[in-house]
Amino acid sequence: MVQRNSPQGAPASLTRHAPYISLSLHLFTGIQSAAPVAATPLLLRAAWTQRAIGILVALVGVELFNIARLVHLYLLGVHWPEAFDVAHQILWNVAAMVAGLVYLGVWLFLTDSRLSSDLDAHRDARQEGIILI
Repeated sequence: MVQRNSPQGAPASLTRHAPYISLSLHLFTGIQSAAPVAATPLLLRAAWTQRAIGILVALVGVELFNIARLVHLYLLGVHWPEAFDVAHQILWNVAAMVAGLVYLGVWLFLTDSRLSSDLDAHRDARQEGIILI
């Protein structure tokens, strides 16, 4: 049995019995990850209805991301246990950062009218043969 400690100090245990793997996690539900992502709409300028939708999308998105991560790590632990630590410590951390940046970019694009109007102006100018830098 391999013992790991979570950031909050709660132990997580991983037991390997070929061809099965059992994973028990204590006190990790994705809420710790969802809090900063859900706070993003509150920090940026938007209508309150847009903020509520943004928070809901963030919470659901983080939970779906966490479920996909757990399923992938479970299957990886069963079929390729040597790669488990690399995927757990590097791959999914990078994927979480990229997902957060994509969420922020999409949020800014959808809620900031200046970004949308600049994109429309560039598109219109390009259609008229004017090149904007």
